[in-house]
Amino acid sequence: MLLTACSHKRPILTQTDSAGPSAHRDKSAATESVPDSEQHLHGWRRAEAVYQKAHRDSEDPAVLDKLLTTQFLILTRQAEEGIYG
Repeated sequence: MLLTACSHKRPILTQTDSAGPSAHRDKSAATESVPDSEQHLHGWRRAEAVYQKAHRDSEDPAVLDKLLTTQFLILTRQAEEGIYG
């Protein structure tokens, strides 16, 4: 009886978007439009945009430091892989 109780799997509750799959089509299309050569930089470029917006809204030196570090990492990765422009 104990073995039967342990082997029973309880359902995993997940939160779903009320708009359904159509809510994510625009986001996935934007991601898929990024060329393969720059796909690995996509996340860093998004972070850079967020840090730029945060820097415009706040004069916090920590935000500026994160922005400059992210830009440096992007430029370094581009130089290593020969991606320019």
